[in-house]
Amino acid sequence: MRKNATVIAISTILPLIVGCGKFRRGGSDDAKLQYDLAKCQTNFQSKKYTPALAFQSCEQIQGQWLLAYEYDSCVSEAYQTHRERTESERGIHAASSADVVAKSADSARAKDVLTNVRHAGIDEADMVKISQEQFFVIGSDGINVVDRKTKKLIGTLAVGEAIQSHSRWDRPESNTQLLVAQDKLIVLSGSKVAVYDVLPNALPRLRQKREFKGRILEARLRNDSITLVMQGHLKTKQVSQKNGVLTTNLVLDNEDCSSIYASSDNNYLSTNLTRIETFPVSNISELKSISFLGENKMYMTDKNIYLYPQYSHFRWRGSAQGSATQLETSSLRRIPLNADGSLGNPAIGEVKGRIKDVWALSELATGELAVATTTGQLWNNSARNHFTVLAEQEGQLRKIGETPEYGANEDIRSVRFVGNTAYVVTFKNTDPLFAIDLTEPASPKILGELKIPGFSTYMHPLNENQLIGLGFDAIEYERRAAIQGLQLSLFDVSNPKEMARTDVKVFGTSGSHSAAINDHRAFFLDAEQGIMAFPVELIHSCSNIDLTCMNQKNLISALLKQSGMISGAAVVNIEQNKFGTEKFISHADLLSENCKDSGIQTRWNTSAHSRDIERILKVDGEYVSFSKLGMKVFRINDQVETIHSTRWYSTCAH
Repeated sequence: MRKNATVIAISTILPLIVGCGKFRRGGSDDAKLQYDLAKCQTNFQSKKYTPALAFQSCEQIQGQWLLAYEYDSCVSEAYQTHRERTESERGIHAASSADVVAKSADSARAKDVLTNVRHAGIDEADMVKISQEQFFVIGSDGINVVDRKTKKLIGTLAVGEAIQSHSRWDRPESNTQLLVAQDKLIVLSGSKVAVYDVLPNALPRLRQKREFKGRILEARLRNDSITLVMQGHLKTKQVSQKNGVLTTNLVLDNEDCSSIYASSDNNYLSTNLTRIETFPVSNISELKSISFLGENKMYMTDKNIYLYPQYSHFRWRGSAQGSATQLETSSLRRIPLNADGSLGNPAIGEVKGRIKDVWALSELATGELAVATTTGQLWNNSARNHFTVLAEQEGQLRKIGETPEYGANEDIRSVRFVGNTAYVVTFKNTDPLFAIDLTEPASPKILGELKIPGFSTYMHPLNENQLIGLGFDAIEYERRAAIQGLQLSLFDVSNPKEMARTDVKVFGTSGSHSAAINDHRAFFLDAEQGIMAFPVELIHSCSNIDLTCMNQKNLISALLKQSGMISGAAVVNIEQNKFGTEKFISHADLLSENCKDSGIQTRWNTSAHSRDIERILKVDGEYVSFSKLGMKVFRINDQVETIHSTRWYSTCAH
């Protein structure tokens, strides 16, 4: 049932914010502060709805909005009054931390090696997808459709009719992503989803489309069912009370308020709304939705959806001295995926600290959730790292185990779960790699620690005994870490108590970058053949480095040699415990002459807008690289040999 509560007068909840008489004022300044804080807590916070339950009406949401506003005002006034009393009576200044109530920190085929995904069996939307007969690659002018067998371009699918809108979220080239399910191509962009029938030797044909509320942040495919994370915003409107004071209220027209849950971080003043939408590929109209106040990101398994906050939040706890202590926490929700495609009742929990990314969470084989987090900051040496295991109990995600703090004065840069072991990289000046045993989820144990220069921002298991790390080299300079080139590490983790780095390679110098640093979909590994590849934008000074930069055998254009930059992808063999000689591939030769003549030649391969290689896959036993410029099929021997190229139309503009 939809509620149409445009705005609700403040008189609706005035009975909820009357004074509380059960507290008796003390005689001292500190006692008065505690009295005022306790009154705020009882009058407002205690009447907030539990985030474990959905609201029953729009009136309840509106009421929570106003309660949160009144609570924050009450706490701020209590500290302000206490500070004024202290300054007046004692002639000293209260701590600045007592003046603010903070809410947020800074804030296909089985043998093919396809998209590198977070969880096996859960496909992720990406710029390249492959059906039984065709490749689909997002370009600057649409979706390029290539015959899988001949590698010839069939044509470019113009998707403007399906996805174009006036929404500020819709930028087709940068925001469009793809999924493929059997004989269907799913195109996602901005707030729209379009489903196409895949046709042999022809462009796909539009079957259905739908526009959703908000912006598509993430998309997953599970058993021919699509799950979206949408980020929307509730509107606000200023209304005038009888006394002429303006109050900001929510506008909840056409919102299904009974499917919205309270913010799990107690930030009820946020107008952000996270929606989970699920529907079968065959019919977008069979939509199932659930919404949560606040901003969230998603980790999804074959059994559950987990939401975690984009930013941690802070709670302030007052002391008898009038100061405030910050408690940095991240809230979590587990939403069961039912067999019929519906979403089960959410369970909610909380961990100390902030969650770096989706790799910092893992659903264990026994059903528990393990989470690695960081509290504090590097700049003031307050950073601490935590590892927590949660289990669902009576609708709550409750802590059942944790390790002692580790990596003091460092923060987490990457996490990888392999079997019953979690590997965590922390960093400030050196890179400690920690191994955490999860054999007994209720009693996780730190097994070993390895310290090396630099750090890894992404880790990938080569096998059960070897781990690959991709990140940055670093040197200590004036007691700080100076970031150098890209660093590729190979770790022996056969004995987690005595881990070792068996080899390392550094690519380029400071300023070099790889898309795989922050996007696991850009990392490629053919473990069976011992071959890895990842996009690179390398900065070199060719006058003072070895011939790697200037090697005529590498597929690097004369332009890049002259500018001291290499853009494309690095290909590296793994030979037992060592890396082989690196090779480079590039799509620089696919850049059209008119683009080079337009003066774009020194900018086309910047890390922010690279038009060189973005993905490397293995399809039908062949290695294939993809970019906005085209695709190449290549063979890897002593050198990388291109055996086929396909160029498609690409504009020069970024």
